[in-house]
Amino acid sequence: MNHPPALELARYSALAYKDLATVKAACPDATVVLLEGNDTQAYVIETPENTVVSFRGTQVTENFSMGDVIQNAKIRSVDWRPGIKSDAGRVHRGYKEGVEAIWDDLAQAMRDTRPPHTDTGHSLGGSLSTYARCLDPHPDFTVTFGAPKIGDHDFVIATARHHLIRYVHARDIAPKHPTVLLGYRHGGKLRKISRDGKIVERSWRLRDEIIWPFGLTIGTLDHRIREYQDKLRDVET
Repeated sequence: MNHPPALELARYSALAYKDLATVKAACPDATVVLLEGNDTQAYVIETPENTVVSFRGTQVTENFSMGDVIQNAKIRSVDWRPGIKSDAGRVHRGYKEGVEAIWDDLAQAMRDTRPPHTDTGHSLGGSLSTYARCLDPHPDFTVTFGAPKIGDHDFVIATARHHLIRYVHARDIAPKHPTVLLGYRHGGKLRKISRDGKIVERSWRLRDEIIWPFGLTIGTLDHRIREYQDKLRDVET
């Protein structure tokens, strides 16, 4: 059992920014349902082979959403599952609230749709899918693109059993946030995409947190979902 190719998941992550009619037109052989709640949106896309849940990322350049900005800004961490020692750790309050706003509908959709289930998303959408993978029912796979961190070291350890692959393109600035100085850490397997399209799977390094000169501009350009699609297209085709 495997998840869909990364290029296909990047396409679904890009489609998550679009309206329902556009997504349905782009996926004519799939059943598409939009889940919404408190500025969180996710598409459940069921095909004859599998089901993908694609979380929408931060809407900045198209259909600007102040709610997304506020969700990202809620960086004060909270207990993941208060009182449950086996599920220790703290998580980003905004991302936790975002997933929980649609969780009842999403959990039911996962029970009613065709496995295997893969959660995906770009930017904020990647962070939401990273958190959603830790809730029951769990997806079989989670693959993110340019996702910010969502929890501390204890959370990363407690949830390591839940599959996660993180794609990060070049100097993408989003995965550098929230800062490690606030206790945040990345989990899962990192697949680093170079600007010339080479992919290397490796562990996190401290230098990954450095914002280089002109880093804000370069990092923002590297963060665009179409950059991920272009590089993965070169690799997979």
